[in-house]
Amino acid sequence: MRDLFKRAISTAPSVIFIDEIDAIGRRRSDEDGNPEREQTLNELLVRMDGFASSDRVVVVAATNRPDVLDAALLRPGRFSRQITVGLPSAEGRRKILAVHSASKPLAPSVDLDAIATTTGGFSGAQLAELLNEAAIMAARDGRAWIEGDDVREGQRRVLAGPKRKSAPIAEGELEKIAYHEAGHVVCAELCEHHENAQHVTIDPRGNAMGFALFGQEDRALHDEQHLHDAMIAALGGRAAEQLAFGRVSTGAKNDLEKVSAIARAAVTEFGMSSRLGQFVGDERRLSNQTKARIDREVERLVATAYGDALALLEEHRRELDLLAERLLEARELERVDIVSVLSSPRNFTKAPEIRRLREQAA
Repeated sequence: MRDLFKRAISTAPSVIFIDEIDAIGRRRSDEDGNPEREQTLNELLVRMDGFASSDRVVVVAATNRPDVLDAALLRPGRFSRQITVGLPSAEGRRKILAVHSASKPLAPSVDLDAIATTTGGFSGAQLAELLNEAAIMAARDGRAWIEGDDVREGQRRVLAGPKRKSAPIAEGELEKIAYHEAGHVVCAELCEHHENAQHVTIDPRGNAMGFALFGQEDRALHDEQHLHDAMIAALGGRAAEQLAFGRVSTGAKNDLEKVSAIARAAVTEFGMSSRLGQFVGDERRLSNQTKARIDREVERLVATAYGDALALLEEHRRELDLLAERLLEARELERVDIVSVLSSPRNFTKAPEIRRLREQAA
């Protein structure tokens, strides 16, 4: 560290860039201290304190874990100016795609604006990987141009991994997978604040036996209903299995992890619990009684969402059956196919269905 700053000052004007600074700048502790790391951190703090205005050295650092940094690093005169680099907006994604596609032969039919619209929540690295996967698909087929289908497949590979053609599936399991994915899609269609499915498949991808791709709206804030609808859509697969077969399978493991994380964040981070009020706090510093109350509230939120998912699918059982049957025939469906299946029996549009069903029950 001493040699680094000595060299930077001798070649000024210069910039020192420290990537992943949490590797040396982690919060110091008497319990699990690392002497070598703490010595390096102390030396960095001393060197940054010793700057004069004539040194002409700028120190920049990056981390994905600002929460674990030592408080001394963030004091005025050190890394006092913090810039958060979040996920790009639609316009940002369009510009990132333009950068990474500049050296790739895109067919005239590839619409970067459309890709930017349907990749909400993607980071810059994911967008680059999307185009790399698309280029690989084109090269494997011996084509000189990247087509729109290649880009769509690249997006699905980034999200869920490549298709697994040799995945072991026992007799009767494909029907369960079809109902599971159909349950996700139908619940998303009926939840007023959830994005619609753009693609659904029962072909195994990565670690998933099926996969539904939803649109993602650029949104900075989410209210209670957004979070509740997200839990309903995630639990729609398990609810569909329960309705169709009278029992559930292990296929909802990731869904349950996602729902539990949403519910716990709603209680402990966003103060959205009607029973705990505006409470937020670090669970590591709470009493056992408060932790128990939090657990009960998380269980209640998840159970309520599951009950709503069951109610929605019971009300629209015909659409669930039709979509599952269509999935078994075609194995994967695009947005136009989903709309065709769900709108054929009756007018099936996004509406506040949950509120209506609750009013009927009351």
